[in-house]
Amino acid sequence: MISVYFTVYTLGNNAFGQCGRSIVPGEQYSASRLIYTLERDDIIKAVCGHDHTLLLTKEGKLLSFGLGSDGQTGLSVFVFYFVWF
Repeated sequence: MISVYFTVYTLGNNAFGQCGRSIVPGEQYSASRLIYTLERDDIIKAVCGHDHTLLLTKEGKLLSFGLGSDGQTGLSVFVFYFVWF
């Protein structure tokens, strides 16, 4: 979710880092009510795939994270870090 102040909030399954935070082995995400905030204030659009997320900034830069085994993050492999295009 993106707020009117361009803050990004994530929650739910993060098995592949698709929520933009560290992976917690064995995490019980279905029982979690925690909402995480990405420390950015320039995100204008979010698009979520099955195990990945793409964020677009005001400047037109793309941020991707999560599972990229089929190239969906632009890396073609799973790597947990943010990538700007």
